[in-house]
Amino acid sequence: AVVMVSADPFLRRVLPWQSMSAGLACAAVAVIGLAWVGAMNCTDAGNPGAMLCNQSTEQWMVATTALVFGLGVAMVNVALVPMLSQLTEAAHGRRYGATFGLAIFFRKCSGGLIGMLAAALGVEHYGFTAALACFGACLLLAAAAPAVFSRHLRLRFEEDAAARPRALA
Repeated sequence: AVVMVSADPFLRRVLPWQSMSAGLACAAVAVIGLAWVGAMNCTDAGNPGAMLCNQSTEQWMVATTALVFGLGVAMVNVALVPMLSQLTEAAHGRRYGATFGLAIFFRKCSGGLIGMLAAALGVEHYGFTAALACFGACLLLAAAAPAVFSRHLRLRFEEDAAARPRALA
């Protein structure tokens, strides 16, 4: 919520591709951290990680990964929404509502349906830790995509458009 409320000052200092890359990297670190927490064998006293395993420490580690993951998602969303709206407005004029609706529909389908099915199959066949580590590695690779494919995109702000001279009729 803090990132969303302060989106305008944030995006004036940080380029959208930087915010998206950093957000995906935060999400990747959180997922890999959660896989690590799940891999700790707290019941084995001979396990070197067992010293870290008590109920409150494990809860704090899970809460920390959730906080980092939430921050990453917010950093992606805060840059993605204005960037998509400006790109669709440039291509389709002011009628970008339908395009935006389709984009959200496909995002929900891919993340909600396909993502959940892939996660369920991954956990079923490879186990919780391996599935989360693989998902975290994919997120880490995806963090490079905004830097590669959208470095040239810049956001326009309202005062930028108001400062441009208008053509005389």
